[in-house]
Amino acid sequence: MLKQSLFSKKINLYVSRAIIVSLLALCCILYAVVATKKFKLDDFLFSKASATSFKAERPPTFVQVATTKELLALFDKHGYDLDLSLAKGIVEKNHGEVPAIFLASLPNDFAKTLTIKEKKSLFLRTILPLVLEANASIDTERKEVLDIQKSLDQLTKTQKKRLFDLAKKYRCRHFKVENISDLLRKIDVIPVAMALAQAVEEAGWGQSHAARLKNATHGVTLPSGVKAYESLAVSVNAYMRNLNANPAYKKMRDIRACLRENNQDLCGIKMMDGLYHYSELRHTYIRKVKGHIRYNKLDRFDSYQLASCDSVLDMEIPQKS
Repeated sequence: MLKQSLFSKKINLYVSRAIIVSLLALCCILYAVVATKKFKLDDFLFSKASATSFKAERPPTFVQVATTKELLALFDKHGYDLDLSLAKGIVEKNHGEVPAIFLASLPNDFAKTLTIKEKKSLFLRTILPLVLEANASIDTERKEVLDIQKSLDQLTKTQKKRLFDLAKKYRCRHFKVENISDLLRKIDVIPVAMALAQAVEEAGWGQSHAARLKNATHGVTLPSGVKAYESLAVSVNAYMRNLNANPAYKKMRDIRACLRENNQDLCGIKMMDGLYHYSELRHTYIRKVKGHIRYNKLDRFDSYQLASCDSVLDMEIPQKS
């Protein structure tokens, strides 16, 4: 009986040790698994954070200035000036080319100490390159679709995917390849004069709170107020996409398409008649924007183009004495 009891104790001891060893081994395995997963998670979070920061980073061609004085000095350095007193058809010393100076945001003291004429010139010089760049991007997409249209019977998978991606971007519902002309009615440029005039009206020549603190160039509103943007460029691009994709502005696009079909230049004065729903002021708003175009001779900028300005990259902002 005693031998059996000792034997039982030894068995229990061995079993206990085996359990302890097993538990220790299990703990080691769990630790290794958790450590491995933690490493992978940390690596994922690092990659995700890097990607996010990369997307949010401003393009190197964007320039940020702190004051109006710095902005004036920057434009002076590149000989960038717009004389609003010039009559229509007379090209100033820029010869129809605008340096690719893309301002990220307006300085808080934007044009506060300037005369009305100087303020107008400074605002137009700020917005004009952004409008030209946005139109250039749209024009590239339009040419791409026009090239695809030439070979509709032999489209590659890549070309089809591209068409459907653009159809989604421009809100062409139930899009079919054979309806490519409907897509082309939406992918088209906005007259520079019209884009500038609406920016003038919505941003108050750059003096509005939304323009300076929210980068809102064209007054897109939400229930909570004027929508904020990451930069002036994002705002301008969103404005153009809104005009090209929103069903409310179909009449504007129809006017533009009619001008195209009749081989006429795109005219902001005429196309403004299609923006009845852009503002609650309706016809009053349309008359105001048309007035900006006529009074400030903004239609002379319709033929302007961006000039290369590589020296803007990573440049030191000159200080004006």
